[in-house]
Amino acid sequence: FFKQKTAYEIPKRDWSSDVCSSDLVVDAFVEEFGLSDVEHAEDAYFGTYSSKAEFAEEFITEKYSIPDCVVIDWEETFEHYLTYDFTIHTDGYVFRSTF
Repeated sequence: FFKQKTAYEIPKRDWSSDVCSSDLVVDAFVEEFGLSDVEHAEDAYFGTYSSKAEFAEEFITEKYSIPDCVVIDWEETFEHYLTYDFTIHTDGYVFRSTF
């Protein structure tokens, strides 16, 4: 059995401490969602990742306690379970799609 954490227990990366400037994050957000939603950029930003698999692994392992004997295809996990709730910009910025 997996121990589930609530969404409030899942750490969200602070965009001000991100390696890239917040201007680049805002630009990426506008490319994905449009200028009319720009006020949601900071709340929607979830961090910068090198791949969908990297994001899925970090997100799920922060939320669930997964035994070492379980092997997970993190790319497929993102595609089948996270793609509706998260958008990944081509530069690796991850945004929550529902804000």
